This record gives sequence, structure tokens and C-alpha cells, in this order.
Amino acid sequence: MKSLKKLILISTIALGSIAFASCDDFMARVRGDDENTNPSGDNNPTPGGDDTPDTPDVPDTPDTPTPGGDDTPDTPTPGPSVDPTENPDYSYLMANNRIKPTRDETYYASCKGLKGEDLKRALHNIIKGHTTYTYNSTLNSYMKKTDADPDKPGNIILTYEGSVPSSTSFNKEHTWAKSHGNFGETRGIGSDLHNLRPCNANLNSTRGSLDFGTVSSHVSTNNISKFSWATSDMSNNFINGTYFEPKDEFKGDIARMIFYMATRYESEDNYDLEVGGQIDSKYRSFVSGATGKHGNFNDLYKWATSGQDPVSNFEVNRNNVIDSEYQHNRNPFIDHPEFIIMIYDTTYSGPGALM
Repeated sequence: MKSLKKLILISTIALGSIAFASCDDFMARVRGDDENTNPSGDNNPTPGGDDTPDTPDVPDTPDTPTPGGDDTPDTPTPGPSVDPTENPDYSYLMANNRIKPTRDETYYASCKGLKGEDLKRALHNIIKGHTTYTYNSTLNSYMKKTDADPDKPGNIILTYEGSVPSSTSFNKEHTWAKSHGNFGETRGIGSDLHNLRPCNANLNSTRGSLDFGTVSSHVSTNNISKFSWATSDMSNNFINGTYFEPKDEFKGDIARMIFYMATRYESEDNYDLEVGGQIDSKYRSFVSGATGKHGNFNDLYKWATSGQDPVSNFEVNRNNVIDSEYQHNRNPFIDHPEFIIMIYDTTYSGPGALM
């Protein structure tokens, strides 16, 4: 009998505890209390209400500090990526900041990721088949547009010299001398506007068909300024019996034009032009089988890729005018001077063009 009373008493206490617990739980639900979603202890329910699905637990991630705030980590932020699979920054080869190419990157889409001979061939296929003109006086009027000075309206830029009034008389200078391949004034290769520049007649004649390269001795007897007809703007063009060295502000222009000709004209055009002269072993040579060679490669490569004379607003404007109004092709080494590095430098190990 005592055992029965003891059992009844224990059961009553247990039922009372359950009742109180159920009551507390019910009141907590009514108030919206939940220590997992309201750790601050206030009575504001978590946004979204009870129907918001539980968010699964995830590992903690570091807070992103507010720039300049107290949470800025002591450890410096890592610098730009140095992933060896990425192309270097070639922005130093571009000096223009106002005039941009009138073609977008779809023009060069077929050469994406290429380098070496494959890139040279792809560029050739892009720029070949341009509209051609005969070599006559009409080209002189075209050159007043192609070689207009974008910074001085009414002026043109004479090669190796500088800006002069557009009324100034000039000769057509074959940057790639026509005797270096014996193409003369043949329509197309002999009248390619990417290769022709307006030039003072005396300077044009004095340069003649000399290769471009560094004149080792910059003495007064090698300076174009020694001639009685030379203007002060022609000073610091140098000449000897082997090379013509343009003054610094034209070195890059000339080199990019020579590399254009070596890419535009291949054996299928009946003329295979290639950059010749001294070629260090680290560079690819394409001179085998060439019908015309020009320049001293080592110097031209340096002029085009060192940043000594980067691409200017004038060059980009010239490229745009020749493309849009006349030949409908471009000098790719004005749009992308780094392509010269990717084609010729055997140590280049990046992912290739436009990557």
C-alpha cells in the first residue's frame, strides 16, 4: 500500500513538471523567443518570421574590413597577380590617351592565343586583300589626311621631321625602300599607305634606300643638320654609309611600319618581305627565302618594344584613317605593339595574343 502511494506521488510530480514545461514552451512561442535567432535578448522577432527556413551551419569566414576603417588587417593586401601564365602589362608601349582604334577586338579574333609564326600568319590573313591604289599624285592628297597632325589642325607631320603646314610640298617616302625587294611602284605593295609617308624632298633623297639601324657615332658629320637645306627640326637624324637612324620620336613609328610590311607581304603575294640584318639568337628569323630584306633587326625590335617611342595619338589616327577611308586594313603593331614581342621573342612564354 505504501509502495502504491509512493508511485502515485512520483507520477503526480512528473506530470506537473511536464505541464509547466509545456506551458513555458507555449509562452515562449507566443512571445517569439528563440536564443538561436535572437541572441541579443530583445523581443524583436527575426526578420522573415517563423516560416523562414533554417540556414544550415557554415564555417565562419573572416569579416571583410571596411576600407580605411579600424578593421583593416595588419597584414598587407597581396599585390597584383604574378601568375606566369598571364601576359605582362604592355601599357608602356602605348602613349596615346585621346585617340582610340576604330576597330574593336573582333578584328583580331582569329589570332587570339597565338604566338610565334602562328601569330604572324594569322595577322597576315587579317590584313591582306586590302583596297589598293596606283602610285600617282592622287596619293599626295590622301596623305594630307592620313598624316594630318591631330594636335594642330591644318598641319601634317613630315616623317623624320615633324609638324608643318599642310601646304608644304613633299615627296612620298617609301619607309620600306622599294629597292629592298625590287617592287618599285607596283600597285599594292609599292603604293601601300601604311608604308608611305610625306617627307621633305631633300631628306627623302638623302635617306635613299639605306637600312634603318643605329649609327654608332653621333658626331656632327653624321647628323642630317650638316646639310645646308636641313631645318632645325631635322636635327638628330643620323646617317652613315650603312644606316639611317631616325630621331628618337620617329624610331617607334618606323619600326612598326617595317614590321607591318614584313607581315603583310608573304610569298603568296609574289614578294616575301622580312626584317633582316643582325638578329640575336633569342629572336625568330624569317629571312630564309625572303625576296626582300630591310633594316637591322636588333635595332628595329628595340625601337618597337622598349617603350622608347611608344604608340602616339598621331599613329592611331593615321591607322584609323587608312583603314576607314582608303585601304580598309590596319597596321596591327600600332593597335597591339606587343604582338612584335609575341612573334619574334623565343623566350616569350605567355598565353599569346589578346589573352
